[in-house]
Amino acid sequence: MSTEQSSKAFWNKAAADNPYYYVSSYGSYDATRNMEDFWASGRATWSDIKRVTGYSPVHDHVVIEIGCGVGRLTRVIAPEVGRVVALDISDGMLEIARRANFPNVDFRVASGFTLDTVPDLSANLALGYCVFQHLPSTAARPRTSVRCTAY
Repeated sequence: MSTEQSSKAFWNKAAADNPYYYVSSYGSYDATRNMEDFWASGRATWSDIKRVTGYSPVHDHVVIEIGCGVGRLTRVIAPEVGRVVALDISDGMLEIARRANFPNVDFRVASGFTLDTVPDLSANLALGYCVFQHLPSTAARPRTSVRCTAY
């Protein structure tokens, strides 16, 4: 069974090898990535999330993004809310995500498989898009949860 350390090592290697493929694996691994399409897919995904959940961002909202990777969604969420707390287990992925340089985004290395660094009722929305299927087992599901305020 994978451990937190082996998961972290895997995602740091992915960040060094081909980070955009590991965030969105359409196309072949060796294909030249169209970065405009890559970032546009984040906009489309965020639009779908808002439509399906009924979430309507407000400029003083706080959003928790679990498994932010290179920040594909973070880049489109940040301009619409007051603050984003973007978590990822990979230092390498976060290094890439930070390059977007959004002043209202707090990129954090995830505290293993827990959400204990995020206090209850500190956010209006918490989301993890295409993240939990990467957990090594059901035992690695977040051992804590975050209650969000109503939006």
